[in-house]
Order: sequence, then structure tokens, then C-alpha cells
Amino acid sequence: LVATAERTPGVIAAAPAVYGKMLITGSRQSDGIVLKGIVPKMEARMGSLLDHMKEGSANLDDTGEIPPILLGKELAATLAVRTGDTVTLTSPRGRLSPMGPMTRYQAFKVVGIFDSGFYELDAQWALTSLAAAQKLLITGDVASSIGVRAGDPDRAEEIAAALKREAGPGFGAVTWMEQNR
Repeated sequence: LVATAERTPGVIAAAPAVYGKMLITGSRQSDGIVLKGIVPKMEARMGSLLDHMKEGSANLDDTGEIPPILLGKELAATLAVRTGDTVTLTSPRGRLSPMGPMTRYQAFKVVGIFDSGFYELDAQWALTSLAAAQKLLITGDVASSIGVRAGDPDRAEEIAAALKREAGPGFGAVTWMEQNR
């Protein structure tokens, strides 16, 4: 679907993602967040968020036992964590056990802190690799959405309609206008 989206007239780039709401715990605080699993090289073509690192780097290469994570600057301040610290994410999605659903948790190493300029994003969002998010959220090798960057944002409705036709039955498209009424 990413390749199909990128061939659609008016589309500059497309990138898969997976999202999940969860609890993040730092050294002294916890908070509710939105975790976004991304493919960094593809996400970089979508916009400049990964260029706005306040601390650390945007390198989400999963090379160690503890997967990397990027936090918004306000979230990092709330949690009292810095680059190099470890945070724990707790997902409400878990495996079924004889005693009922079991939550899942995973430690992540903070490798970077971003400053998007948008308070909500900086206070409530964390980014990790698509693979790490899929593992924590138990989604398998599936993306929950494909973000699309349009050359002309005013053509979003037209492009969304074309993408919906191309994707076929069972898929939808939501424009930035619908998300930000």
C-alpha cells in the first residue's frame, strides 16, 4: 500500500506506522502517551520532526536488548528523564492467561528528545521503531496506518479519495482537515 500511495498523483511520500496508547514510567513519574512505531528513513521523508532533536539523536536502530525510543521534550521533563535513561512502557494489550488478560511491558532506552514546536506532540508522544512497537502491541508484521504527505495540502480531499479507491474495500482515508476540525 505504501508503494501504491507513493504512485498516486499529488503524493510526495508515504510511510507505515503503528499507534498505541499506553503508560510510560520514568524514574519518578508515569504518564499516558501515544506510542508511534515508525520506519525512520520513510518517516524522514514525511516531514521534519526527526530533524528537531533537542538532545541525543533520532537513531532508532534496534541493535541491543533494550529498544530505543524518542520522547517529546515536555514528556521527558514530566518524567524527569534524559538521553541514556531507561523508561518502561506498559501496554493494555496483552496475552490471555487463565487469570484473564495480562498487560505487557517493555523497557526502552531514551536515545533522543525532540522539540516539534507543538505542545501536544511534545507532551504526549513517543517514537520507536515499527518493529519494537509491533512487538509490544502484538500486531504482527502489520501497520495500522499509512501516513501520506501531499505536495499541495489543499488537495487533501481529492488525494484521499484517490487513495481510498486504490486501496480497495475495507480501507479508509482521513484528511488533515477532518483530523483538525
